[in-house]
This record gives sequence, structure tokens and C-alpha cells, in this order.
Amino acid sequence: KEICFPRLGCFSDDAPWAGIAQRPL
Repeated sequence: KEICFPRLGCFSDDAPWAGIAQRPL
């Protein structure tokens, strides 16, 4: 599964930073 951001692009949700996906940048 991947998470996509308009400004950041797409990343795997198993990446180390995945926890940020649940928080506003």
C-alpha cells in the first residue's frame, strides 16, 4: 500500500516515516 501527498509524492506506508502520515505536516 502507498500513501500519496500532493507536495511530497507517493511513499510506501511501511517506510520508517509512515507514522507522520497520521499527522499534519
